[in-house]
Amino acid sequence: MERLRSKLPPVSCLLAFEAAGRLANFTLAAAELNVTQAAISRQIRALEEHLRFPVFHRRHRAVQLTTEGRKLHQAVSMGLEHIAGTMAGLRRSAGESHLTIGATIGFAAFWLMPRLTRFRAAFPDIELRLIASDKPLDLLSDGIDIAVRYGSGDWPGLAATYLFEAEIFPVCSPGFLAKHPGLRSPEDLLNLTLLGLDDVDPLWLNWEAWFKEMGLPLGRDPKGNHRRAYFNNYPILIQAAIDGQGVGLGWRYFLDDLLERGALVRPIEAAVRSDLGFYLVVPEGVEPSRDARAFHDWLLANSHAKPDAEAQRSAGE
Repeated sequence: MERLRSKLPPVSCLLAFEAAGRLANFTLAAAELNVTQAAISRQIRALEEHLRFPVFHRRHRAVQLTTEGRKLHQAVSMGLEHIAGTMAGLRRSAGESHLTIGATIGFAAFWLMPRLTRFRAAFPDIELRLIASDKPLDLLSDGIDIAVRYGSGDWPGLAATYLFEAEIFPVCSPGFLAKHPGLRSPEDLLNLTLLGLDDVDPLWLNWEAWFKEMGLPLGRDPKGNHRRAYFNNYPILIQAAIDGQGVGLGWRYFLDDLLERGALVRPIEAAVRSDLGFYLVVPEGVEPSRDARAFHDWLLANSHAKPDAEAQRSAGE
């Protein structure tokens, strides 16, 4: 045991590193682990001092794993998931009340997290575990009791309950709009900087698809180059929009509070209403646990309720 202790950093450093690497953001990692952003930064610094090499490239309001960091993150993630899976199995056998929820990073950060405080207050005995990932989640193999998915609602092996529709529209900061006055139509956006999301999900509406719905080609600048900035998760994209870096695509329900507060504005009124929607899903043929049924019913009853203001402010920072 002493040899392991000398070779390994504190477990708290590994937990902070796993969350920060998965979410590519210290603020989101702090929210997930219920600590401050400064605490996450300290844990990462301690890990790097232990390793004697950096694990992140620091960007403006974003972080990216180094080559060595990616290798370590894969090992840490596998190890922690194995431990968590083993403990979850032991808790199930012991009859402890717990619930594992899956969602995309954007849905978790902007919609789910600001509402979980009320769920915890209503069901204080349920232990929650949230898995936020833009990669497809396998509910059974990942040990997820219930998840939120975007799509048609028809997935093999899953029973789906409709949550709400998808409506997508451009958003930007008030400052950005002030620098580009007179915007009235989708065509007016063609020569602006567009903030795009890496195609983690082919169903997720991107700028190409949005402009196609408007009957327009994707804008290019006079030199023929796309004016684009890409991000690997939605909260970072929205933070870039809040910072005035360009125009992003906003999703109804996700950004309602940021729009009401004036952190974001809609430069034009045009919107695309998708035939797809958001669904609560559970494994088909598997009897949901009491906790999963409680969360399912509670979320449906509160699907259009406003979020907790303080939690939503944290999600948007």
